[in-house]
Amino acid sequence: MLLSYNFKQIEDKDLVIPYNDRGFSYGDGLFETIIYNKQKIRFLKDHLRRLKKGMKAFGFEGANGIKKDLIKHQILSLIHNNQLTGKVKIKIQVWRRPGGLYRPNNNHFNILISVKDEPEDFHFNALKIGFSEKVSLFYSEFSRYKTSNALPYIVASIEKEKKGYDDLVLRNNQGYIAECTSSNIFWVKNNDIFTPSIKSGCIAGIARKKIIQKLSKSSFNVKKVMFKKKKLLEADSIFLTNASGVRHVKSLENQSLKIFEKAEELFG
Repeated sequence: MLLSYNFKQIEDKDLVIPYNDRGFSYGDGLFETIIYNKQKIRFLKDHLRRLKKGMKAFGFEGANGIKKDLIKHQILSLIHNNQLTGKVKIKIQVWRRPGGLYRPNNNHFNILISVKDEPEDFHFNALKIGFSEKVSLFYSEFSRYKTSNALPYIVASIEKEKKGYDDLVLRNNQGYIAECTSSNIFWVKNNDIFTPSIKSGCIAGIARKKIIQKLSKSSFNVKKVMFKKKKLLEADSIFLTNASGVRHVKSLENQSLKIFEKAEELFG
């Protein structure tokens, strides 16, 4: 499999990460997951904007050098050279170069772009979800970005397997609904659609952003809220969103829910 490492294509077996790599040692990096489908890189501009904002927030130098045309060329070349067809998942990772302990010696970065096939059945099979009791998220000026430190989501993913759910709802340290293990969450009650505020500690998802934009032009009222478990249990419908699309929820803690069919129209 070919990768793009600092804008040069190499075989995956030739990628060498030193022992003092800051991404490995400190999780000192960010990433974006993007979907390529029907000859189109979905929401590339929005993903790069969030990535560069995150890099600047974390003190990386040179974020403006990540140009849309350059990234697009690298992605399309990788897809072609790896002979991928159909739906493709793209991952862009950036992390600070080696040097220093908690205080880095420099703020330059490495960038890695990888591609792989994405299953076409993402939308199938509505989910059974519950609440995580082990993981609490925390709001900060950095919590909106996708960082290399995924431990809360890893622990929650292990918990969901043990509980027999397809996903878990994560709350913050004050008990407010934030998101799920790899998705933003929306729920419907009457003619209103709710999603957690960024101040809950959730990721500022690109799909979340697009759906909110479409809702603002529709007959539905969208509200970004700080609500606790009780409000979510009162929902008529729940759906989850991330770069791959929309997933419908059929039950929350074994409480049956209606499928909100319009969710996929909002995402498209």
